[in-house]
Amino acid sequence: MTKAEMETAMLNDMLDMQAKLDEVLLKVRGLTYRDLLRQRAYDRAILDEIGELNHELKADWCWWKKSQKPVDRQRVLEEFVDVLHFCLSQTLAEIATTQHPDYHREILMDIFVKHQSDDELDILDWQECHQRALIKAFRLMKWLEFTPEEVYEAYKKKNAVNFQRQREGY
Repeated sequence: MTKAEMETAMLNDMLDMQAKLDEVLLKVRGLTYRDLLRQRAYDRAILDEIGELNHELKADWCWWKKSQKPVDRQRVLEEFVDVLHFCLSQTLAEIATTQHPDYHREILMDIFVKHQSDDELDILDWQECHQRALIKAFRLMKWLEFTPEEVYEAYKKKNAVNFQRQREGY
């Protein structure tokens, strides 16, 4: 299996895990993907999580505060995975509300491989086009210098935590 095939398989696995979590969340709250897209709930959730991620990186950009704690790479990874959860969910919502969901998922796999090599990162341009949030997440992953394998392992751990939280009435 090539590196690209392996990374595509990991992305597919994360999308499948996210779909199962979304199914629980939507059912419990009586919502649909269409509801969340219409309410721009994903945009707000992603923005909130990016804020938390940015706060974890504060030592890298907060030049005016000497007492800033050093960046903890593990905490940054955890916050990035929180961003990724909502990006994956938004992508699933976009796929589910189109007429050809398989076609869009196939395109997404191509985009995943191609956009990891793109150095562009513009947080302000997060929602430029269809499935843009996930594309930006790939670029952010690269910018943060995380490997797909690191992200995949951290995602699996956080996904299990999120399922446990739902069982506990979170």
